[in-house]
Amino acid sequence: MMILRLVLATLLFSAAAQAAEYSIPSGRTPATGTWSGAGIPGGIPVRNTIYTTITTTGDSTDRTAEIEAALSACPNGEVVLLGPGTFRCNSTVDIPFSKQVTLRGSVDANGVPTTIIDTRATAYYGILFTNFAFTSGNSTATVASLTKGATSITVASTASFTAGEIVRVRIGDTADPMTWASGPNVNNRGQVAKIATSGGIPNGTTLVLDSPGLHGDYSGAPSAFVESMALKTSNCGIENLIIDCSNTDIFAGVGLQSAYNSWVYNVRVIDYYNYGIYISGTLQCEVRRCWFEYQNGYATSTVGMLTDSSSQNLIIDNVFKGTIFAFFTQGFVSGDVVAYNAIVTDRPDLSPARYYSLMNSNHATFNQFILFEGNVAPQYKNDGFFGGTAYTSVFRNWLYGLELAQTGFGHGAVMNRFSRYENLVGNVMGHGTGGTGVSMGNPNINNGSSNGVASMFGTKSTLTTRTSATAGTITAPSGHGITTGATIDIYWMEVIATYNTARIRRGVTVGTVSGTSIPFSGGAGDDLPAQGEEVLVPTSDDTLWAYSLDWDSANQRPMRWTGTLTTRTSGSAGVITLGGGQVTSFSAALANTSYSGYTNERGLGWSGGAINSVLVTNVTGDEITISNTSGTDLPALSTAVTFYPSYPGFEELDLDVIYTTLLKGNYYHQPSDSGIPAVESLGGDTLANSLFLSSTPQFFTDAGMTWPPVSTGTPPNTSYEIIPAGSAYIDGYWPTAGGGGGTTATVSGTTTVTGTLTPP
Repeated sequence: MMILRLVLATLLFSAAAQAAEYSIPSGRTPATGTWSGAGIPGGIPVRNTIYTTITTTGDSTDRTAEIEAALSACPNGEVVLLGPGTFRCNSTVDIPFSKQVTLRGSVDANGVPTTIIDTRATAYYGILFTNFAFTSGNSTATVASLTKGATSITVASTASFTAGEIVRVRIGDTADPMTWASGPNVNNRGQVAKIATSGGIPNGTTLVLDSPGLHGDYSGAPSAFVESMALKTSNCGIENLIIDCSNTDIFAGVGLQSAYNSWVYNVRVIDYYNYGIYISGTLQCEVRRCWFEYQNGYATSTVGMLTDSSSQNLIIDNVFKGTIFAFFTQGFVSGDVVAYNAIVTDRPDLSPARYYSLMNSNHATFNQFILFEGNVAPQYKNDGFFGGTAYTSVFRNWLYGLELAQTGFGHGAVMNRFSRYENLVGNVMGHGTGGTGVSMGNPNINNGSSNGVASMFGTKSTLTTRTSATAGTITAPSGHGITTGATIDIYWMEVIATYNTARIRRGVTVGTVSGTSIPFSGGAGDDLPAQGEEVLVPTSDDTLWAYSLDWDSANQRPMRWTGTLTTRTSGSAGVITLGGGQVTSFSAALANTSYSGYTNERGLGWSGGAINSVLVTNVTGDEITISNTSGTDLPALSTAVTFYPSYPGFEELDLDVIYTTLLKGNYYHQPSDSGIPAVESLGGDTLANSLFLSSTPQFFTDAGMTWPPVSTGTPPNTSYEIIPAGSAYIDGYWPTAGGGGGTTATVSGTTTVTGTLTPP
């Protein structure tokens, strides 16, 4: 078993320590320091006026057109009510983007929806809020104006924008943090924002955004531009519905797209094929008190909720039951909050059940500044498949690792390659005595092995002597820069249960340095590993850094190998001739595969098209023979093409994950010595109750539950029923302080509203 070390030189500053509330460093959080701007300002509106009530016919009549006509005729701020029973809809029910209306179903005494949408749609969605599109105009932005918290940004021209519209700010790719490693496209980082309704366009080159402005500092990016949303739904919602997808294989039960201040409340999506709900191109929307259960298909990417190109959404108080993956973020997501959700595998047909139903912060292009708080879930993960994520905060969750009936080791958090500057603070990990840990740096979701190491912050050395669990000698390369008497931190990753698990020893004192020999001793944290293992030492000399064979250090981007399709045997096979001098680096990167499923694979792109992975079957001189089973045809003969790493690339162990991760105040269930490791101790400091709420949320008060639910005390309180959604999973409905079902309110003489729609 190989244990890899990352030794980081640091300076210690002494100061009088006083008990205080621990704060995540400001560079790792949004501009305001909290996520209080997530969700609909003021909460989901309570609408009391019923425009019309539609009752079920009890037969197979298609009700789509009738429901859509009622929504189109409904005055803004009013409700189209569906009575109890089943409504068959042979097509997608479209929520009109030009209106501000609510589609509401009926509920029973426990608040469980009794209105069923039996969707038989054949295209994409059961219910759809608009179609996602950022196409109506764009303008190059001046990157110097894109500072953290900025609300005024400079663009080449404001001619294509209007005050009050939704825009997406797209930022050029960077090396640190790594944004996108899987294709030839650029500008894979950004956020969605709103141009101020009043004073949003003061002149021909300035856009003024609503607060909180830009979440991060992009002033050093290589490029940026702003694009506007073609269509927008605003202030619309669906409530109290069961969407039954068992009779169709559509893309998602609900499509919440191109939407602002819109919501999905008390909706149950069942038996879906791909996604329960797909959220894309949205700003400050909410999904609250919903239930996503099972799939009638078992594709590897089936997900309860998929978010994409969205910002400051609030995903709160939901149940994800039996879904293969509970929550995925795709790309361009920034500032979202995922909080107090119960995520349970509950699928005896899935093996192994332990790592399904996880919360995934990234599966495609770059995401940032997402908060996961107060969830009960098997695992938090950044899967590292296509791209990276940064500045995610995982705060006060119970990440149980294994289903409660299982025993053995289960990682509570897995952060694969390209995870940067993540914050894991105040979580409880694991349960019982099976053991748990934090896995870091694996190549991607399908690959727990690696071939070599990669780091932008250090280079390989060796732990040549281990005199004790707290002392030894490192042999480093010349130019290491570590001096006698310095204090260093030692980070390493140890393979446990096929994944690299984080280990840390801080505050180690360096003895008398002699050339490349660095003796050290002391510190606090984990025991040192075995003698002879590889280590990494940071250095200011970037010529010593050892990064991936798939990284172009000269241009600070993933490698690109350009050529021409010189033979086209068919749409799925041909020969590409590389330009001179590229085949050596191409072959070296191609051979560096640690996962048999990706052997000899590369991505391929051309003007107007791309294939994520093609198989290289032969390399002769500069001629690369390929085959392709993706279903996308190769381009025409003589087309200029580019190979790129894609997901089969970057197969080294990414040690920069542990270098940049903040671990603080986490409680680990272990076979012995369960608790918070000394190296993660808060000292006399305390944790904030929340990173986005200022007081106890109403739905905890209604349920009579303690808040915050996750505490790292000894022993910590670990149960599904520490949050209302967990209790709902057990009982089938959300609790109230009196122990019964959801609270009800009378609306225009009809009991239709369940629970509270006030802000948390």
